[in-house]
Amino acid sequence: MPAGLNSLFSRFRLDGEMMSGTLWMMLSYGVKLGLQLVSFVLLARELGAESFGVYMALLSFVILLEPFFDLGAYHLVVDDITGKVPTGAAIGNSIALSLMVFPIGMLAMYLGYLLIFDQVTYLMLFEVGLSQFIGGRTISLTLGVNIAHGKMRRNAVLEMINGLIRLIVVSFLFLTGGGLEEWIHIQLAGNAVFALLVFFWWRRHWKLTVTGLTDIRRRLLAGMHFAIGNTARNANTEIDKIMIYRFASVEGTGIYAAATRFAVMSIVPVNALLSTVHRYFFIEGKKGYSESRRYAKRMLPITAAYGVFAAIVLYFFADLLIGLLGEDFREAVDALHYLAVYPLILSIMLPYGDALTGSSLQHVRARGTIYSMITNICLNLVLIPFFGWKGAIVATLISQTLLMLFVTVYASRYKGFIPEPRQQAESQA
Repeated sequence: MPAGLNSLFSRFRLDGEMMSGTLWMMLSYGVKLGLQLVSFVLLARELGAESFGVYMALLSFVILLEPFFDLGAYHLVVDDITGKVPTGAAIGNSIALSLMVFPIGMLAMYLGYLLIFDQVTYLMLFEVGLSQFIGGRTISLTLGVNIAHGKMRRNAVLEMINGLIRLIVVSFLFLTGGGLEEWIHIQLAGNAVFALLVFFWWRRHWKLTVTGLTDIRRRLLAGMHFAIGNTARNANTEIDKIMIYRFASVEGTGIYAAATRFAVMSIVPVNALLSTVHRYFFIEGKKGYSESRRYAKRMLPITAAYGVFAAIVLYFFADLLIGLLGEDFREAVDALHYLAVYPLILSIMLPYGDALTGSSLQHVRARGTIYSMITNICLNLVLIPFFGWKGAIVATLISQTLLMLFVTVYASRYKGFIPEPRQQAESQA
């Protein structure tokens, strides 16, 4: 390999394993993005702006609660396995903990139904929640396991299978002319099939065990930091859809959700790269936050350059939405114009956020996310009743910019932080 390329790869820590992993993850995310795009277009066209808005409001509410089912499974399983916990025990403890908190989540879901949703049945909300619980827990655990072992190829296959199953169930809905209720039923069935396939794969490779209440308690304490932080993060991206549904219009929810879906999908390549190198944030973070932050700086030129590219594409090609989704979503073009800067903000924020997570400073990241969430909610309460989805976009961009500044500028005060060795921390717990 030429000396110049060797120097470039060395600078970004892109060794052979990482380059191979990145290529596999880019392939998987590329296929996933294509499958998601086709699935999303078919679903939006079949349901129309109103029914699509109802579904996205239900899904957004479930996603708000999801971190309290997940409890940081993706990050903690990486931490466990890189910390020499047997893989079967890391998976088993995570599943056991999720099942323990499941009834509490169901109660929270019912209370939310009573307060927010007056146009749907509780069964519809319950099925959406159960589907997200099954599918989300399965994918996050398995991605984390493979990341911890450096098996990017497995994650590539996993993402492709998951995307293919989703495309199949959406295509079935499209071909049979079903509505919102039918979609909710078959999506649950699709996620159940996916979870069974992954479970049998787990059993084939590892003996799943639960090591006891001590390990589960440790996961609960650590997982609550992730749950709080991820709930706040999800609130930044999801609560606006619920508030548009509640205070503006169902159609506005569908329009806003369609535009934000494209904005979120545009950041997929950055997520692919950061997923590939995720374990390196933990490896560097064990030496101290300054090291994981330095690693984030090495990744920043790549992620930020892509963020600029994605912003340009979203702005100048937004008109394609009408052809893809139909006339019901014409206003989504204007929404996407406003949201074009969104991937640039995230492309700067995400590497620095992962640096905090990898160096046992997830509670700091969570705090910043909570501040951002509070800002977002307050702005939404003021703006949405008067400006609808346009107000939600303003609130989203301001709150996400605040979070970006928190993890990049404010968090620099923790440069001297060095996490305790794992064994010492566990003995003190």
